[in-house]
Amino acid sequence: MDIALTSRQEQIFLGTMFGDGMLRARTGVLFSTKIKLDDKDYVFWKYDQLKSSEMFHRPPRLNGIQRGPTRKPFYILSTKQNVFFEPYYRQFYHDGRKRVPAGLLEKLNELGMAVWYQDDGSFSTNSGTLFGRIKFSTQCFPLEDQKAIVRWIDGRFGLRFHINRDRNYFHLILNRKDEVKEFLELVEPFIVPCMSRKLGIK
Repeated sequence: MDIALTSRQEQIFLGTMFGDGMLRARTGVLFSTKIKLDDKDYVFWKYDQLKSSEMFHRPPRLNGIQRGPTRKPFYILSTKQNVFFEPYYRQFYHDGRKRVPAGLLEKLNELGMAVWYQDDGSFSTNSGTLFGRIKFSTQCFPLEDQKAIVRWIDGRFGLRFHINRDRNYFHLILNRKDEVKEFLELVEPFIVPCMSRKLGIK
């Protein structure tokens, strides 16, 4: 099966790969992403947006129990093995660890950032203020890659994230009021309604 992405679909795919997406190499390479049960509409939005690319052989399915103390079921959206994913695997993975490919990072636009944010980002208020902070859970990437992300976001969007350490993990944080507002305005047009909590809307 030949997979062909439009420019919009490429942004959704790349945003997912920087977020919750993963590529697994067996005899070939396949793509998958997991989304919690409460965000069912979001995973089906991804499926609807990408299905014309011939990427998927079936819709998202409810699959098993997540590990950890909550042990909740999740949706999984996955593909069959396809040579289309092989160059992406070579760029995103080094010695089995997920990395940040500079060339693909530079391709991201506002839509790609919004998908990444919906996957791995969160919004929280500080002391009841209107604009609190934006957090990207980027701990899957090495520290040097997170520094590269910070530099790229600053150069591309003029937003000054910083790296915050939480025990043994590092995350990206944006907490300047005007820049938090600017970031939310940047991604808002692409936020799926069920993910509106990431805009501070409950």
